[in-house]
Amino acid sequence: MTFVVAIHPVGAALAAAIFVSTVSTLWWMLHPPKTKAEEAAEVITEHVQEIVSTVVVVMSEATSSEHMLPLAMRIASKQRASVLVVYVIEVPMQLPVNAAMGDEERRALEGLAAAQAIAKKSGVDLRTETVKTRNTGQAIVSIIGRERAHLLVLGMVRRAHFSGNPFSGLIEYVSAHAPCDVMIGVRPYGQATKMLESLKEELG
Repeated sequence: MTFVVAIHPVGAALAAAIFVSTVSTLWWMLHPPKTKAEEAAEVITEHVQEIVSTVVVVMSEATSSEHMLPLAMRIASKQRASVLVVYVIEVPMQLPVNAAMGDEERRALEGLAAAQAIAKKSGVDLRTETVKTRNTGQAIVSIIGRERAHLLVLGMVRRAHFSGNPFSGLIEYVSAHAPCDVMIGVRPYGQATKMLESLKEELG
Protein backbone atom coordinates (compact mmCIF):
# COMPACT_ATOMS: atom_id res chain seq x y z
CA MET A 1 0.00 0.00 0.00
CA THR A 2 1.29 3.36 -0.97
CA PHE A 3 0.54 6.56 0.89
CA VAL A 4 0.81 9.86 -0.85
CA VAL A 5 1.27 13.00 1.25
CA ALA A 6 0.26 16.17 -0.48
CA ILE A 7 1.62 19.45 0.91
CA HIS A 8 -0.44 22.45 0.11
CA PRO A 9 1.59 25.68 -0.30
CA VAL A 10 -0.67 27.57 2.11
CA GLY A 11 -0.29 24.89 4.77
CA ALA A 12 3.47 24.88 4.33
CA ALA A 13 3.58 28.64 4.74
CA LEU A 14 1.46 28.45 7.90
CA ALA A 15 3.67 25.71 9.34
CA ALA A 16 6.80 27.74 8.62
CA ALA A 17 5.25 30.81 10.24
CA ILE A 18 4.31 28.84 13.35
CA PHE A 19 7.82 27.36 13.55
CA VAL A 20 9.49 30.76 13.26
CA SER A 21 7.10 32.23 15.82
CA THR A 22 7.81 29.38 18.25
CA VAL A 23 11.58 29.71 17.87
CA SER A 24 11.38 33.49 18.29
CA THR A 25 9.31 33.12 21.44
CA LEU A 26 11.74 30.61 22.93
CA TRP A 27 14.71 32.87 22.09
CA TRP A 28 12.96 35.87 23.69
CA MET A 29 12.23 33.82 26.82
CA LEU A 30 15.86 32.78 27.08
CA HIS A 31 17.16 36.27 26.23
CA PRO A 32 14.73 38.74 27.81
CA PRO A 33 15.31 42.40 26.93
CA LYS A 34 17.34 44.42 29.41
CA THR A 35 15.46 46.77 31.64
CA LYS A 36 16.35 50.45 31.65
CA ALA A 37 17.92 49.95 35.07
CA GLU A 38 20.18 47.19 33.74
CA GLU A 39 21.19 49.28 30.75
CA ALA A 40 21.97 52.23 33.02
CA ALA A 41 23.99 49.97 35.33
CA GLU A 42 26.11 48.76 32.42
CA VAL A 43 26.79 52.31 31.29
CA ILE A 44 27.73 53.36 34.82
CA THR A 45 30.02 50.35 35.24
CA GLU A 46 31.84 51.14 32.02
CA HIS A 47 32.12 54.79 33.07
CA VAL A 48 33.46 53.90 36.52
CA GLN A 49 36.17 51.78 34.98
CA GLU A 50 37.34 54.83 33.05
CA ILE A 51 36.57 57.53 35.58
CA VAL A 52 39.75 57.09 37.62
CA SER A 53 42.26 55.34 35.36
CA THR A 54 44.88 58.08 35.75
CA VAL A 55 45.38 60.19 38.86
CA VAL A 56 47.60 63.27 38.86
CA VAL A 57 48.76 64.68 42.19
CA VAL A 58 50.33 68.13 42.03
CA MET A 59 52.78 69.45 44.57
CA SER A 60 54.28 72.92 44.49
CA GLU A 61 55.25 75.90 46.61
CA ALA A 62 51.73 77.24 46.12
CA THR A 63 49.98 74.04 47.25
CA SER A 64 50.07 71.75 50.27
CA SER A 65 49.29 68.35 48.82
CA GLU A 66 51.35 66.10 51.10
CA HIS A 67 48.35 65.18 53.26
CA MET A 68 46.45 64.16 50.12
CA LEU A 69 48.99 61.54 49.05
CA PRO A 70 47.60 58.63 51.12
CA LEU A 71 44.07 59.32 49.89
CA ALA A 72 45.21 59.57 46.26
CA MET A 73 47.07 56.27 46.57
CA ARG A 74 44.04 54.62 48.18
CA ILE A 75 41.80 55.75 45.32
CA ALA A 76 44.32 54.59 42.73
CA SER A 77 44.74 51.22 44.41
CA LYS A 78 40.99 50.62 44.57
CA GLN A 79 40.44 51.64 40.95
CA ARG A 80 43.67 50.01 39.70
CA ALA A 81 44.71 53.39 38.38
CA SER A 82 48.17 54.72 37.70
CA VAL A 83 49.43 57.80 39.52
CA LEU A 84 51.60 60.65 38.35
CA VAL A 85 52.96 62.93 41.08
CA VAL A 86 54.25 66.19 39.68
CA TYR A 87 56.22 68.81 41.57
CA VAL A 88 55.82 72.12 39.78
CA ILE A 89 58.49 74.77 40.26
CA GLU A 90 57.45 78.26 39.18
CA VAL A 91 60.49 80.18 37.89
CA PRO A 92 60.52 83.99 38.26
CA MET A 93 60.57 86.00 35.07
CA GLN A 94 64.03 87.43 35.88
CA LEU A 95 65.55 83.94 35.68
CA PRO A 96 65.87 81.54 32.73
CA VAL A 97 63.10 78.94 32.81
CA ASN A 98 65.68 76.17 33.30
CA ALA A 99 67.61 78.05 36.01
CA ALA A 100 68.93 76.09 38.98
CA MET A 101 66.75 76.62 42.06
CA GLY A 102 68.42 74.69 44.85
CA ASP A 103 65.86 75.05 47.64
CA GLU A 104 62.87 74.36 45.38
CA GLU A 105 64.56 71.40 43.73
CA ARG A 106 65.44 69.95 47.15
CA ARG A 107 61.82 70.28 48.28
CA ALA A 108 60.73 68.64 45.04
CA LEU A 109 62.98 65.64 45.67
CA GLU A 110 61.68 65.31 49.24
CA GLY A 111 58.05 65.53 48.15
CA LEU A 112 58.46 63.00 45.35
CA ALA A 113 60.35 60.65 47.67
CA ALA A 114 57.41 60.79 50.08
CA ALA A 115 55.05 59.91 47.24
CA GLN A 116 57.23 56.97 46.19
CA ALA A 117 57.26 55.63 49.75
CA ILE A 118 53.48 55.74 49.99
CA ALA A 119 53.04 54.21 46.53
CA LYS A 120 55.37 51.34 47.41
CA LYS A 121 53.36 50.57 50.54
CA SER A 122 50.10 50.79 48.58
CA GLY A 123 51.27 48.71 45.62
CA VAL A 124 50.40 51.54 43.21
CA ASP A 125 52.02 52.13 39.83
CA LEU A 126 53.68 55.52 40.32
CA ARG A 127 55.53 57.96 38.11
CA THR A 128 57.12 61.18 39.30
CA GLU A 129 58.10 64.31 37.44
CA THR A 130 59.52 67.74 38.19
CA VAL A 131 58.36 70.58 35.95
CA LYS A 132 59.74 74.11 35.74
CA THR A 133 57.38 76.71 34.38
CA ARG A 134 56.46 80.39 34.34
CA ASN A 135 52.85 79.70 35.29
CA THR A 136 51.92 76.89 37.67
CA GLY A 137 48.21 76.86 36.81
CA GLN A 138 48.79 76.64 33.07
CA ALA A 139 51.41 73.94 33.56
CA ILE A 140 49.01 71.82 35.63
CA VAL A 141 46.23 72.08 33.05
CA SER A 142 48.71 71.21 30.29
CA ILE A 143 49.94 68.13 32.19
CA ILE A 144 46.39 66.91 32.77
CA GLY A 145 45.64 67.21 29.08
CA ARG A 146 48.86 65.47 28.11
CA GLU A 147 48.17 62.57 30.48
CA ARG A 148 44.45 62.42 29.71
CA ALA A 149 44.00 62.32 33.46
CA HIS A 150 40.62 61.52 35.01
CA LEU A 151 41.33 62.93 38.47
CA LEU A 152 43.49 65.79 39.72
CA VAL A 153 44.37 65.89 43.42
CA LEU A 154 45.46 69.11 45.09
CA GLY A 155 45.86 70.22 48.67
CA MET A 156 45.92 73.57 50.37
CA VAL A 157 46.20 75.11 53.81
CA ARG A 158 43.41 77.25 55.23
CA ARG A 159 44.82 80.15 57.18
CA ALA A 160 43.31 80.85 60.59
CA HIS A 161 40.75 83.67 60.82
CA PHE A 162 40.78 84.10 57.05
CA SER A 163 37.58 85.91 56.10
CA GLY A 164 38.06 86.10 52.34
CA ASN A 165 37.93 83.42 49.67
CA PRO A 166 39.66 80.34 51.15
CA PHE A 167 40.80 79.16 47.73
CA SER A 168 43.96 80.52 46.18
CA GLY A 169 44.07 81.93 42.68
CA LEU A 170 45.87 78.77 41.56
CA ILE A 171 43.11 76.52 42.88
CA GLU A 172 40.45 78.67 41.25
CA TYR A 173 42.28 78.67 37.91
CA VAL A 174 42.84 74.91 37.86
CA SER A 175 39.29 74.16 38.99
CA ALA A 176 37.93 76.34 36.18
CA HIS A 177 40.18 75.00 33.40
CA ALA A 178 40.98 71.38 34.27
CA PRO A 179 39.35 68.94 31.79
CA CYS A 180 38.79 66.36 34.54
CA ASP A 181 37.47 65.95 38.08
CA VAL A 182 39.40 67.94 40.70
CA MET A 183 39.74 66.85 44.32
CA ILE A 184 40.89 69.56 46.72
CA GLY A 185 41.89 68.72 50.28
CA VAL A 186 41.88 71.62 52.73
CA ARG A 187 43.49 71.45 56.15
CA PRO A 188 43.80 74.12 58.85
CA TYR A 189 47.09 75.95 59.08
CA GLY A 190 49.42 74.44 61.66
CA GLN A 191 47.26 71.38 62.24
CA ALA A 192 48.27 67.99 60.89
CA THR A 193 45.37 65.88 59.73
CA LYS A 194 45.12 62.15 60.38
CA MET A 195 46.20 61.50 56.82
CA LEU A 196 49.31 63.63 57.28
CA GLU A 197 50.16 61.74 60.47
CA SER A 198 49.71 58.51 58.51
CA LEU A 199 52.12 59.81 55.90
CA LYS A 200 54.72 60.56 58.55
CA GLU A 201 54.36 57.03 59.92
CA GLU A 202 54.82 55.59 56.45
CA LEU A 203 58.08 57.51 56.06
CA GLY A 204 59.27 56.43 59.51
